[in-house]
Amino acid sequence: MHLLDKEQSQFLVLASLKNSFFVLDNDLRFFLDSYLKLLYKGLQLPLPGILYDLYAVLRGSKSQNFERVSFDFDDQYQNQWLDKVKFSQLMKDSKEISLFFKGNEYFYFYELFIELFYSKQKIPSSYLEIKPVYIKDLLKRFDEEDIFTQLNETSEWHPYFDPSLWILSYEESQIEFNGEDLWELRHVTEIANDSDRFAIKKCHEAKRYFYERSVSILKKIRMEIEPTYTEDKKNDGDYPLGGITGITNKGSFESLLGSELIYSEVDSEIDLFDIKYIENELLYYERDANQLEECWQEIHLFFYSQNVWPNLNECSIYPFFFFALLSFMIEFSDKIHDRYKFKFKIIFECKKERDTEFYKILEAFLSVYKDFGRVEIVFVDQHEEVVKRLSQFKEIHFGKKIIYRSSCEWKDLFISTYFSKSNQEQKLILDEEGFISFLKWNFKTLFS
Repeated sequence: MHLLDKEQSQFLVLASLKNSFFVLDNDLRFFLDSYLKLLYKGLQLPLPGILYDLYAVLRGSKSQNFERVSFDFDDQYQNQWLDKVKFSQLMKDSKEISLFFKGNEYFYFYELFIELFYSKQKIPSSYLEIKPVYIKDLLKRFDEEDIFTQLNETSEWHPYFDPSLWILSYEESQIEFNGEDLWELRHVTEIANDSDRFAIKKCHEAKRYFYERSVSILKKIRMEIEPTYTEDKKNDGDYPLGGITGITNKGSFESLLGSELIYSEVDSEIDLFDIKYIENELLYYERDANQLEECWQEIHLFFYSQNVWPNLNECSIYPFFFFALLSFMIEFSDKIHDRYKFKFKIIFECKKERDTEFYKILEAFLSVYKDFGRVEIVFVDQHEEVVKRLSQFKEIHFGKKIIYRSSCEWKDLFISTYFSKSNQEQKLILDEEGFISFLKWNFKTLFS
């Protein structure tokens, strides 16, 4: 790392911009302001000329800068870095998202794009570090003078522009944007607070864990709760015993052909049953649609104040994983059985500011279900009066033990997740049996 003084820093910033591959536009001041904000966040970045080329590629600029100085490393820079980034999947995805941002909003998007990009890239062992305060002084001069005319460029400065180490670092890092990164880019202006956006992004990361394992998780849950709703409906006379009209590749577990279960008994590392389930190759009895009329139920979920909540930092609790469990339950409750559909009314008890902050994150995370009418969210001062009355709806209580109701303490919700700290890194450790048991408990309540 080479720490530059004020004069060196300002010269290299301006010279690198002047020699970028693309013509500078009228948004240059906003661009430098974004660069300054990222430096203040502690992000380690190359000279702004490289970032401006990224900015131009992202905006689809085709105006090349023919007045720039030619360097020995130009071919390497364009072929091994600029063109690779230009045609990468992350750039394609990011450009599609960028179309939704206009005017100054675009720079919020760009700042986050750069933050995600360089937070995933390994930092070269030797790079130029520029203090943000020097850029701040430079911005003050922008409105007063043409600062580029004062540059006295000499060849002795050329080695400082060499991006070889950053190019090598990019190739080694193999940067990709995952679904959570793209989600964050889409919502950067809707959720302006960095902390809130980070929290919701962590919820989506945890949710992806379940989606990747949804087939095997649902299989275990079905096997556990299938007797519950099957026997009940047989006794009620609602279970579709007859009305078979054919064979289909879509259906519920209870309509599965018995011969298909042989695939789950094969002694192999590959679960053929799961594969055939994913590919929709399992066979089911097709029944008369009239006998499978949808049955909608409303479920009330009560969340209690965190007055007795343990200190999250001291206990290394990971609440976002619980949010993902709840989201998984809401979304996949309709996939257990073709007939039974659920709507959820979530009632948050907010006795202090921390409760409100906590539940607002969960509300934002579940907003997609709210938009589609699957979830209704209510905030109350206390649950006591609501709980005293007998409800006509099924209830699940989170955060407090309630007699004769499906309920659990806060501490019981986090037995399946914790952080293991080693070598100055945090790793999420999951007790799969714990969260499967939690999901089974919830689904049993829904179908009981």
